[in-house]
Amino acid sequence: MLRIAPAVAGLLLLGCVNTHPPAVPAHEIRSRLREVSIGQSIAEVHEIVGNDDVRMPNHPDETIPSPIRIIAFAGPAGQVRVEIYVIRVWPGDGCSKFHYHDMPVSYLDGRVVSKQWDYLEWRWRRWGGSIADLRSAQDRFACPRDTGAAR
Repeated sequence: MLRIAPAVAGLLLLGCVNTHPPAVPAHEIRSRLREVSIGQSIAEVHEIVGNDDVRMPNHPDETIPSPIRIIAFAGPAGQVRVEIYVIRVWPGDGCSKFHYHDMPVSYLDGRVVSKQWDYLEWRWRRWGGSIADLRSAQDRFACPRDTGAAR
């Protein structure tokens, strides 16, 4: 009878462990974001939303970071932070592997002030943000010129 030491068995099991980061469907992030309220702190939002990446359609070994983008700066209105989350995703055509709908969570001085693009656009310049930075964050389907791959 073959006997394996517990330490060796543990090492063998490590080879079977999934090394991919946890990923959830985009609708799970959308559902979590519904629980986020105006006035909550960044820490409270991160507790609700978690840090799971989003599953990429048709690419099981790849994930989309969550949030997909973060913009932060100090402006005349205070500390501004915008976290952009993927809430719906589908396979893409051309250079982009996927397309998606997203939702921004905007913070002013560490508290949620909005979860809508319209609000963010109306307040952006007053907060001291550049329009170029905002447009870059909203440019969901641009392909990098050097690689031809999706961002």
